[in-house]
Parts: sequence; C-alpha cells; structure tokens
Amino acid sequence: PPPCIQVSPGEILFEDLEVADAASATEVVTISNTCEGELEILQMGLKNDEDGAYTIGAIGSILIPQDGSTEFTVTFSPKTAQSYPDKVLIDSNDPETPTAEVKLRGTGIAPKIEVSDTGYDFGAPFIGCENGQPLGIKNVGNADLIVDQVNVNTASGDQFNVDLNEWENGSLPFTISPFSSSNEEVEIFVDYLPLDTIIDEAYVLVNSN
Repeated sequence: PPPCIQVSPGEILFEDLEVADAASATEVVTISNTCEGELEILQMGLKNDEDGAYTIGAIGSILIPQDGSTEFTVTFSPKTAQSYPDKVLIDSNDPETPTAEVKLRGTGIAPKIEVSDTGYDFGAPFIGCENGQPLGIKNVGNADLIVDQVNVNTASGDQFNVDLNEWENGSLPFTISPFSSSNEEVEIFVDYLPLDTIIDEAYVLVNSN
C-alpha cells in the first residue's frame, strides 16, 4: 500500500521582525505518514530562494514508517523592508500528493531612504550668482526614517551649501514617516555659488538610520 504524507502546520505566519536588529524567528514543521507504506522524502526546497530570507533546517529522517513522523525547521531572517511570501516544497513518494507544501509569510521592518535625484547639473551660472536645486527625501520603507545629518563633500571650497529649509521642516533630526501611509516628503535645497570659472563638483551626504 502507498504512504500518505501529512504536513503540519500547512502555513507559517512569522511575526514582523526589525531588519536593523538582524533578528530571526524559527518554527518547527512536522511531516507524518498516516498510511501503511513507508514514506520517503525525496527532496525539499523553497519555491523562491532569491531573497535569502528563509532557511530550511535538516530533516530528522527521510524515511517515515506508518504512523511515524519527523521534523525540520524554517528560520525567517528578513534582509530589507518588505513582505516575503514563499513556500517550502516537499517531494515524496506519496502518489496522491507527490509535492506537499508549507506556505510562508513574514515581513521585515525597516526605513528605506529615497532621494528625488541622484545628480544635478547647475550649468554655467554667472560668477557670484547663487543657483539652488530642490532635493526631496522620502521614506519608502515601513518604519520611521530619522535623518540626523546632511553634509556637502567637496574640494571646491564654499561654493556649495545645503539649505535644510527649516522654516518648513524644522531642525535636524528629521523624522519621516513611511510614504505609503503618509505621502510625506521632506524638501531641502542644494545651493551653488560659483566664485570663479573652474568647474566645481560636490556630493551631498544624507545620514539616516
């Protein structure tokens, strides 16, 4: 007579985990054989393994007698702020259910900074005439983003300056809520005041959590 595979639980909903803490959570899955034939586990794996958020532990035994069972673990370690749906696929010699599955879902919690532009060309303004460009900062993660420092890195002297737009934003640190729930975006300005005809370059560094 053929074996019969039974997997418990059939779905694992992991708790939300903070990415910054490198947290992880582990659950145990039991595979049982509810029929007379010997159940053989042929292969186990994740349906989507690109994200690396889930790890399957070693199975206790690949051969399971009638009314017997074995176990393995699934560990969730989120890498970034997103939801991670996946499945553990278990191939066996059960003719009716050759591939059993365990549904997995977990969410990583973290802020994620996004700026409106990664480069500006101020052109060739007249010497002594200041030119400003807006720079938007938003949080596309799912936890509050804290911007605690904004600096200009340049070898061009004082030609570049950052205007934090404190009239609108207040002083640092800025706390920016997730954009998906608040539509909040902080706008600052990068000012350029050419003092000579030399080409000037600078990098704006936005430090956050």
